[in-house]
Amino acid sequence: MAHDYDPVSIYVELSAAIYELETRGLQLQVKWAAEQLVGLPEHAYEQGAQKAAQYKTQQFQPEHPRLIQGRSLFELKEYQRAAHMLSGLNTPVAVFLRCYALYLAGDKRKEE
Repeated sequence: MAHDYDPVSIYVELSAAIYELETRGLQLQVKWAAEQLVGLPEHAYEQGAQKAAQYKTQQFQPEHPRLIQGRSLFELKEYQRAAHMLSGLNTPVAVFLRCYALYLAGDKRKEE
C-alpha cells in the first residue's frame, strides 16, 4: 500500500521542529530531524525554504536575558547554574530547560 506524502509540507514541519528543538538544546534530536531533511527530494528544499523562514519569523520573540544565559550554561553542561538562572521564568522553553537541567544535574551527581 503506497502512501502519498507532500515533501514540501514535510520539509516545513521538520524545519519548524528543528527550530523548536534547537531552542530547547536538544542537539541529538536536531541531528535526527536534519537527517530526515537530507532524505527529502531537492525540490522540497527549494519550495519549502521560504515557508520555513516565515515560520521562524512568526515564532521569533525577543528572549529574556536570563533565558539566553541559562541556555548558554545548559549548553556548557553547567546544569545546576542553568537551573538557577532559569528559575522564576515561566515561558515554555525556560520551564523545559530548567526541569531538564535539574534532571541532568541529578544524573551527573549520581554518576560521581
